Amino acid sequence: MDLSFVKEQLETFSTFAGAIGDFLQLPPQILDQLSSLSSDAPEVPEAPGDGGDAAGGEV
Repeated sequence: MDLSFVKEQLETFSTFAGAIGDFLQLPPQILDQLSSLSSDAPEVPEAPGDGGDAAGGEV
């Protein structure tokens, strides 16, 4: 039995498994970056309600 073929297949599989592991870590990294961006964003002021003077007031 040629063990070099088995060794080559195991090395290929380990490389492939490592690539899958790296790929599976991407979604949590992306979500972490998005959540940090949204927490760093400045707050948007609220629009004035119906009773505010910004709507023009009475004539």
